[in-house]
Amino acid sequence: QTQFGSANEDLSIFLQDCRLMRKDELLVVNSGNTPRVPDCFQRTPRKVNIADTSSILSMAVDGQGIHLYLALFNFLDI
Repeated sequence: QTQFGSANEDLSIFLQDCRLMRKDELLVVNSGNTPRVPDCFQRTPRKVNIADTSSILSMAVDGQGIHLYLALFNFLDI
């Protein structure tokens, strides 16, 4: 199997988990708690790498970045 063939298989597996949305299917949700944070959409989604042994307990996004609560090796990491 060539490197190009395995890349196509990886892409097809990734695309099975994706869903295309039209602009009219999106809804901007204004957060009442933080009015200083602008509501925005990314043109190109970015991948967030986390360890395979961890799981996401909670996630929040603000003007400073992405904040995650992760369970790592049965411990809580903030």
